[in-house]
Amino acid sequence: MRTHYKSVEIHDSTTNRWLRSSCCRCRLLVNSYCSITTLDWSPTGNSFVTGCSMGMVTSFTRCTRIISWKEMMCGPVLIVKVSPDARYVVLATLNADTVYVLSWPSLEMITNVASDWTITTLAWHPWRSALLGIGAINSDLKATIAMWDAPSEKVCEANIGHDQYSLDAMLFSDRTGELVISLWNSDTSSRQPKPCSHLLVLGDAHTVVDHWGEGTSGLDRIRTMIFSPDGTKLEQCKLLQRQRLTESRSHTQKQRIILYTEIRANVIAFVRALSSAHDTIRIKSNNPIRISVRLRMT
Repeated sequence: MRTHYKSVEIHDSTTNRWLRSSCCRCRLLVNSYCSITTLDWSPTGNSFVTGCSMGMVTSFTRCTRIISWKEMMCGPVLIVKVSPDARYVVLATLNADTVYVLSWPSLEMITNVASDWTITTLAWHPWRSALLGIGAINSDLKATIAMWDAPSEKVCEANIGHDQYSLDAMLFSDRTGELVISLWNSDTSSRQPKPCSHLLVLGDAHTVVDHWGEGTSGLDRIRTMIFSPDGTKLEQCKLLQRQRLTESRSHTQKQRIILYTEIRANVIAFVRALSSAHDTIRIKSNNPIRISVRLRMT
């Protein structure tokens, strides 16, 4: 976990014990008290990467020894993600329109994906190791997703067909490879109560296989999502609320989306309660979704 100022710490969640800690490379190079803004573990669990408010990206061993570092000089790092085959690490900075692709764990620059979007989130496909999902907002303030294939450098871009929806989070299912995205209605001119959160499940960049929340008002903004280790449950972290989507779509059975909601005022209590379940509510929706697609070569 990231802590105040420049520090990153490793804790054992089963025993709730601190194990070890280290500092961002900024502290050693320029004596700057930055903040760790994002981090991600490698698939092997033997190393991890951090990004900080000064634009520094650092790779660490599991024992918090620094492996390598790179100063991006382009603002605070918003997100970093290590690829499933542990060959690449991608990152985006705050309010940026470019995704940077570095080697892992040496952090040497390989390429970048430039666009006219504002990047909001990134996600690697779980078994197509070089396929990256990019979530963004385009110049028309529409939610946009793009699939970037590293070997061919081809980008498939899809604009979600709703005005005033921003893309807050997205996550691939490890079991099915489907993409779950969280949308938020940012239209302040709508009369209250207005539709708020909207979840989509995509089979690919232009195929919606399920969705929830369309036309429903009073739903909180979903900023963070995480799948359970067996891939059957999706946890969503809100400001004061938790939702569970269970029974993820399988290849042999039609997907059923089950929504579970429980009020939580403490984020720590939410993390400890990820595996608990008390009640379920079945949700059905048949509203159509429109998506426009265009292909381009970069």
